[in-house]
Amino acid sequence: MKKIITIAVLAAMASFANAGEVNSGKTKAKGYEKFSYEVGTELYSETYKEYDTEDNNAVFMKETATMYGVNGKVSYLATPRDLFSVKARYATGESKYTGAMQTGTYGSLVVDGQDRHVWEIGGEYKHKFVELKDMNVGVSVNYRELTDRLDQAGDGGYKRVNQLTYAGVSMDKEFQTNGWKVIPKLTAKALLSGKQKSYLDPELTLGHKQTSGHGYDLEVAFVKRVSNYDLTISPYFKSMSIGNSDKIIITDGTLSAVTMEPKNKTTEAGVTLGLQF
Repeated sequence: MKKIITIAVLAAMASFANAGEVNSGKTKAKGYEKFSYEVGTELYSETYKEYDTEDNNAVFMKETATMYGVNGKVSYLATPRDLFSVKARYATGESKYTGAMQTGTYGSLVVDGQDRHVWEIGGEYKHKFVELKDMNVGVSVNYRELTDRLDQAGDGGYKRVNQLTYAGVSMDKEFQTNGWKVIPKLTAKALLSGKQKSYLDPELTLGHKQTSGHGYDLEVAFVKRVSNYDLTISPYFKSMSIGNSDKIIITDGTLSAVTMEPKNKTTEAGVTLGLQF
């Protein structure tokens, strides 16, 4: 499935690059092009860790995965300095779990091969400031949903779905060098709302609310004009930290337990290969 997705996207990109003088589909108005589009594929390494805040933030669970994805973006240039865009991506892979059984020692249990997939959609507005030497400043709202099939790890594991809505404030600036455009971008992120759904068994699903979180994205886009299209190569690093969730009490007869989703951090290091037209 991963190879099929990657090959399909690369084939589409190649067909665009070979199209020569074919109309790119942009609409021109007042001397500048209003609409632009981008499709791409990406590869990244993801690391997810959970921390025990009552034990000096000791790590007690970790998942790592190599993820393969596709992405796309539609942008609308309202004026030469005002840009609106909508972007989306989907990625899938298999995770390696490192943890322990109840009361065990971290690292004593290692299981790999669990399915993991994520999709994300977001909208952004950017303005180019003359006063900041044409620096772009943007604001965005994004939604991310991750499905983690830890129920495939054996006894004690369960499916988890994490849903995050977060805002971003970004800065980027374009530089020209040796026929390439180089565009570094920094985005600061703040959690607006979050929920971790835990499917413990067919009759019990918990939904812990997550209310605190922050992170950042670092990206450098290298853009090269190819025929009528722009080829982009964009290495990136993303980080998001989420605090302890609220607590839920579950009862079974005379027994009760307090549950909570712990403090956690997700990082992604990868590269996107895309084509703008």
